Amino acid sequence: MVEFGSLFFKHSLNIMNDDIHADVNDFFLIRRIIREINVTNITLVPKVSVPATLGDFTPIACCFVLYKSISKFLCSQLNSVLPDIISRNQGAFVAGRSILHSVLVCQDPMKMYRKSQ
Repeated sequence: MVEFGSLFFKHSLNIMNDDIHADVNDFFLIRRIIREINVTNITLVPKVSVPATLGDFTPIACCFVLYKSISKFLCSQLNSVLPDIISRNQGAFVAGRSILHSVLVCQDPMKMYRKSQ
């Protein structure tokens, strides 16, 4: 199976635009990604010029461009909905909120409790 990179899609978008739109629309109609698109190759990239151990490599996931495009589209749609369905008490998964903030908020009452003991 041949994987065409993002550069190929950028240069041939004027030719393949209708096919790409059809593939993305098919995903939303059948609600699953076809097997030929849902493939990820794990590649080991050396961190040093002469790798000797497994720790000298960094694994990267190479996904099909169409798979990445559909994933990014879904994420952008979720970003607009998540703030409305996630409670204000929860900090993760919403832009501008941090899960660390919840931890810091909990530390203040704990410090006050310990001082009172």
